[in-house]
Amino acid sequence: MVRVKRNHAAGLDEASANLVIESLGCAVLVLDSQGRVARANAAFRAMTSQAPAALAGLAMDRLGRLFEGDADLSGLLAEVKAKGQSETWLQLAAPGRARSRTLHCTARRISGGRREAYLLVFEDAGAADPLEPHRDAELGHRVKNSLQIIAAFVAAEQRRVGGPSRASYAAIGSRIVAVSTLYDLLSRSGNCATLEGDRLLDGLAEALRRALLGETSCIAISVEAEPVWLAPEQVEAVGLMVNELATNAIKHAFPEGCGQIRLGLRREGPDIVLEVSDNGRGIPAEARSGLGSRYVVAFARQLRGDLSRQTGPGGTRHEIRFPLAGAPIPLGPSRGLELTA
Repeated sequence: MVRVKRNHAAGLDEASANLVIESLGCAVLVLDSQGRVARANAAFRAMTSQAPAALAGLAMDRLGRLFEGDADLSGLLAEVKAKGQSETWLQLAAPGRARSRTLHCTARRISGGRREAYLLVFEDAGAADPLEPHRDAELGHRVKNSLQIIAAFVAAEQRRVGGPSRASYAAIGSRIVAVSTLYDLLSRSGNCATLEGDRLLDGLAEALRRALLGETSCIAISVEAEPVWLAPEQVEAVGLMVNELATNAIKHAFPEGCGQIRLGLRREGPDIVLEVSDNGRGIPAEARSGLGSRYVVAFARQLRGDLSRQTGPGGTRHEIRFPLAGAPIPLGPSRGLELTA
């Protein structure tokens, strides 16, 4: 990560500062006090395929259109003005590449005499220290192995106990395995910082099949997901929600032992929409919300998202809509859980 330090003892004249900014390998923008582009270095111009004249004086709302989903950079600037610094994640279409580039943007307020300006540094999430992915992958592998050992201890205790405690141990073991799966997916993602949504759901579906269904099961799990990039905290929350909802469907939705569970993930404008649905018997009106349901509500709040549920004789559908990584936090409260019979 590029860190910008203020030097109070000695300063650079404007020409020298511009030369330094122009020579940096990472993409850099300097904004004037009004939040308009005063300078875009060569790396930023190359990254966005924009000429200097096209960028000069560009306001933040128009600048956001260079990125996917018309990124709300005006919200980023407002936070920098209030706090002095901020950061966000952005996605940029990359010509000739099947997937968009994920960028980490760090913004700082800088002062020079009586003038105030803003510095934005954009770094490719995949462009890191060449040794760092190997270190992170090794750490993720060790954490995954440790979690699998813990899960084995829980499974051994589950076999020893009886009654209601047995189901509780099974639920705990399933959650530990889910976290282990997430670490494994992140460690194999290439940069150990972000993960594509389709790979996440494919990995979770396979882990659920191995852990709960087996080869002879009549319950099928299908995935329809777009390659939407998710930040680490989103990977954790999405993965654990999917595990809770799919596990609950496997256990309760199909009394006759056969059915279909669908995992979906797509992008709609500035939002990501996660869907977990089944064609089972539906959730009975008298059914009480268990601990797993409360976990799902908590994870939805962690994502700053809205959770809705529709259930009936034809099955149950959960939908969680949450903002892309780095999107501004909505001012209004989350709608929480909406239930439709």
